[in-house]
Amino acid sequence: MDDLFAELTDAFGEPAGPKVPRNLPDRVVRITPDYLRIQRLPRRDWRKAEELARLTELLTALCKTPHGQQSLRPVQAAALREIFQCGGGFLPIRVGGGKTLVSLLAPMILGGDKSRGMLPHPRCKDGVKAMLAVPASLRDKTHIEARKLALHWRIPPVKVVSYETISRAKVGWLADHDINVFIADECHKLKTGNAGVTKQVRALFRKIKPIGVFMSGSITARGIKDYGHMLVWALGDGAPLPKDVFERLMWSYALDEKIQTEERAEAEPLLELYEGRVNAQGEHTDASGKVIQVPRACGPRISRMTRTRSPVRATRTGAGSCRALV
Repeated sequence: MDDLFAELTDAFGEPAGPKVPRNLPDRVVRITPDYLRIQRLPRRDWRKAEELARLTELLTALCKTPHGQQSLRPVQAAALREIFQCGGGFLPIRVGGGKTLVSLLAPMILGGDKSRGMLPHPRCKDGVKAMLAVPASLRDKTHIEARKLALHWRIPPVKVVSYETISRAKVGWLADHDINVFIADECHKLKTGNAGVTKQVRALFRKIKPIGVFMSGSITARGIKDYGHMLVWALGDGAPLPKDVFERLMWSYALDEKIQTEERAEAEPLLELYEGRVNAQGEHTDASGKVIQVPRACGPRISRMTRTRSPVRATRTGAGSCRALV
């Protein structure tokens, strides 16, 4: 099992607290308190919210300047609401979906405005001190866009740093900053657990525990290990993935793409989280009755489709999460 321990630390970095024991159990997803927590999470499709149009209208009025002529998109309004209600956000908004404006308005939403009847988030009662991380190639572009958007939107001051700057800094540099909101645009830059930049962000959330907002249009290459740690940083008890690093690894062995058949973990407990139904033949279906391929166990009976296609989207973490915006 030493190889599994090595893969765990390589993928997620050294976990906080006691080290993971090397005598690891078999690869199987177990029903644990974390599993039951996830099972109790509410589910909804943000695109079908009846009040979404009204929400978009209200937030546009609250966030724009007196002479602003732009309007929020529904996905932007939904994202800002999620950030405030959940105390963080994990937002896989598509490319071109308006992530830059969300990242710039999030501090204003969290800080509130009593003159407009907006109360601050409980974790930002003493004001918002926000940092926005972007790739170095987008830093100047972000400053330019912020100046243009400020003509239409009430954008507060935000410190913009690049992932490359964070990565090159001394250990603990990021955690030494006095911030209570950390926003990561193009957060797929943090997908490698043992990368220097990811270690810096991990140290920040262990020491300060700021409100975390993570956004990207390409947040994963169809694997939990790409984003599971960020989901937990952002949502804590509201994350639809296990908070325990080893338990999360077991889920990835059950759900991720490019897992060899003989290495795939037993996924049976995850079927209880799947938003589908079972027909008379015992096949899993969607609401319309269409049969859906879901991996049931490791071993030779797993179909070729299961091995080559990611089953992630057939789970709560891919399609039914109330926290995800796609």
